[in-house]
Amino acid sequence: MRTIKVAIPVHVNGLFDYLPGADIPSIGSRVLVPFGRRKLVGLVVDNDSQSNLQSAKLKEIIDCMDISPILSEKDIDCLMWASSYYHEPIGVVATTFMPSLLRQADSKGKLDRSYYGLNKDAICKGLSKKQQELYEVFDQHKKGISYWDILSLGFRDKTVSALVAAKIIIPISSIACCDLSSKIIPSKVDLNVEQKVAVENILESDGYSTFLLEGITGSGKTQVYLEAIATTIAAGGQALVLLPEIGLTPQTLRRFQNKFDLKIAVLHSRLTEIERLSAWVQAYTGEARLVIGTRSAVFTPMPNLKMIVVDEEHDLSFKQQSGFRYSARDIAVVRAKMLDIKVVLGSATPALESYNNVALGRYKCLKLKNRAGGANLPDISLIDMRGKKLKYGLSEKLIKAIDRHIKDECQVLLFLNRRGFSPVLFCHNCGWSSECGRCDSNYTYYKDKNIISCHRCGSQRRAPSQCGKCNSDTLIDVGVGTEKLESGLRELFPEVQITRVDRDVISANNPLEVVLEDAYEGKSQILVGTQMLAKGHHLPKLTLVAVIDADGALYSSDFRATEKLMQTVVQVSGRSGREDIKGEVMIQTHLPDNRFLQCALHEGYSKYVALALAERAQASLPPYASLALLNAEALDSRMPVDFLAQVRERSSEYISPGITVLGPMAAVLPKKSGKYRANLLLHGISRMALHQFLRQLLSEIESMKYSSKIRWNLDVDPQEMQ
Repeated sequence: MRTIKVAIPVHVNGLFDYLPGADIPSIGSRVLVPFGRRKLVGLVVDNDSQSNLQSAKLKEIIDCMDISPILSEKDIDCLMWASSYYHEPIGVVATTFMPSLLRQADSKGKLDRSYYGLNKDAICKGLSKKQQELYEVFDQHKKGISYWDILSLGFRDKTVSALVAAKIIIPISSIACCDLSSKIIPSKVDLNVEQKVAVENILESDGYSTFLLEGITGSGKTQVYLEAIATTIAAGGQALVLLPEIGLTPQTLRRFQNKFDLKIAVLHSRLTEIERLSAWVQAYTGEARLVIGTRSAVFTPMPNLKMIVVDEEHDLSFKQQSGFRYSARDIAVVRAKMLDIKVVLGSATPALESYNNVALGRYKCLKLKNRAGGANLPDISLIDMRGKKLKYGLSEKLIKAIDRHIKDECQVLLFLNRRGFSPVLFCHNCGWSSECGRCDSNYTYYKDKNIISCHRCGSQRRAPSQCGKCNSDTLIDVGVGTEKLESGLRELFPEVQITRVDRDVISANNPLEVVLEDAYEGKSQILVGTQMLAKGHHLPKLTLVAVIDADGALYSSDFRATEKLMQTVVQVSGRSGREDIKGEVMIQTHLPDNRFLQCALHEGYSKYVALALAERAQASLPPYASLALLNAEALDSRMPVDFLAQVRERSSEYISPGITVLGPMAAVLPKKSGKYRANLLLHGISRMALHQFLRQLLSEIESMKYSSKIRWNLDVDPQEMQ
């Protein structure tokens, strides 16, 4: 009997068989199906298969929700690959390809592709306030506007229906509404020789190619993206640009809007559900020729996609750290290969894996060795803090340098990747410290709000006035966070405008572009911030960058720690001296002789890469081996370890040469949000062998009898040893 196979958003591996009913749904379309006592929206992956189940046990689909597929065959291929590679149920992976509004049981009509225009002969009398507002929107959009664009502006369906009923607005052709002709504004910036060579190489390649665009900070990588995308769009294609953080989206969007006078869809987590669906529909229908988004935008269906750009490809933000743990960068490369199109990975500090792919001939490396416009690279120096007196974490040498740059009417950026006033409150009398009871970490002290907060689980409470152990009132704040650094700078430089940029300052109501407005205009002379300031920002007057504490990563147990440190140092240093005045970078450290810091000082990132790759090869670590991390957590401290020990014991029966199982071991953070955590680290010399082992391992876990109180997850290619 003919059946269809459906991917359903549940944590169960495999596809589910259903009878098609009167109409056979297309592959890639949504169907409403019965699942136990629920009705769920699933995705059709095969519509002409045979089931191993008896026909009496098969249920019929309730409804076909789409007239035509919402995912193409290539999208389905990408979905299947991601499910197989990351060992995630295919139904869970399928949810990443569509907005949440399309995953609801009542969403049959929500994929509305209608366009409306103003009826010039209509008589507009007796309109309500909202109807009048919508009429004015149409008056501004002479060519018309799509249904979802209307809703994304805050109007309800009944308001649209009322104007349609009154024949004030009328349905129009999408072609009339959306002029898809290329509108590319000539660039005001001439490409230099290196940029021209990079653009030519990208455009001259036929079919699939992955380019690693390695350009020093300020070398004009974005200009290369713009020119390559312009040619792609002019030829009728679509382009997808992935950014690591929401904070970079507004200024990147402005640069692309200055280049392209056409529909650009933006996708990120701060959009409302209606805004997200509106942007998704624009991309899916081809109305949006360019899509700019963060990590999850990599799954957006685009019928004419011809180029993908991944900016700051090394950034950890491209790896999803919870739920379906995928790498947007890696999926971008796989998707480009499946579509036979180009993908450009850009960075001043590419990941070691990307360098290795260049060495293996998988990627083509394009280099931008000089800053655009002729700006010089900044001078870098180390400040030895051993035995020195510090004021608010600042050495005297750095304070004098800040004063000098301010007097020259320039800007200063102080980088400290630690929020709050201080990392811990400490009792001077007995040594007690303010620890979070739900996590194995200290509470961070916030002086302005007089609270202590855990950055792991988010719990917070009023800051204590007495020691929790001896009741002494001799509590002292130990260490420096961005809040204390800002407070100290206000005392040292009372006449200077200071801007702090971290997650405690940035919010939906106070976005990054608003916070940095004075900085872009040069009014704010001192910037204090975390990773948010490390990349992507162009501040013409910024001439001094200081890394306040470079030592933390040098003590980390994470083998990627020095790579992250070097990337951060290079990226944040790149904010300095991007115009006519030569920049300066100062790095405070208690370890001035460390070979990696010496590398940053004298030889640069490429020399570090050679050292680090040699170390990785010797230790058999990525990119010369593959890793997966099996994590377990429970309220009982023994349960995760016992569960993973049982998994390891069972896995020994089919473990193959070249596969190593390490653990069980306590997680880097053994307790988080009240749950105890443990890990198994799975190491394979061969990627293929490791994945074969993982399939057997997961099948074994599914057959085990273990407590429902245990939660576990698998992270393939982990970027952080959590």
